[in-house]
Amino acid sequence: MVRQMKTFKVQVLRESPYWVAVVDGVPGGAAEARSLSSLEVEVRDLLAGLLDMDEGSLSLEWDYSKGLGGSAELLADYEAARKALEKAKRDYESAQGSVVHELRKQGLSVRDSANLVHVSHQRISQLTRSN
Repeated sequence: MVRQMKTFKVQVLRESPYWVAVVDGVPGGAAEARSLSSLEVEVRDLLAGLLDMDEGSLSLEWDYSKGLGGSAELLADYEAARKALEKAKRDYESAQGSVVHELRKQGLSVRDSANLVHVSHQRISQLTRSN
C-alpha cells in the first residue's frame, strides 16, 4: 500500500521564549514549543489530530523568514549551498566509481589507479569490490 503524502507550508515565528508555527490553510493549525525540534513534533501531532491523518503521511515545508529576520536569507543561502554540496558529492562519488571501474577494466594495477585518481590503493580496492 502506497502512502499518500500531503504537504503543508508552515510559517515559523519567534515569540520569546517560544517558537510558534502556523500551518497555512488549516483552521486551528497553530502550535508552539520552546525548541525547534519540539515544534516539529507538536505540528505533526496537531495536524494528525485535526485532519485525522497519519503523522508519517505529512510533509512539512518550513518558512522561517518571519521568525528569523535577516538571518532567514542567510539560512536559505546555506541550505542551497548544502544541497549543492550534497549533489556535488554524489556526482564526485559516481565519477570516481566510473573511472576506477574503467581503469581496472583496462588492466591498470590498484596502485596505478590510486595514483591517477588521487586516493589510496585501499580506496581503489573498496570501489572495485562495490562494482
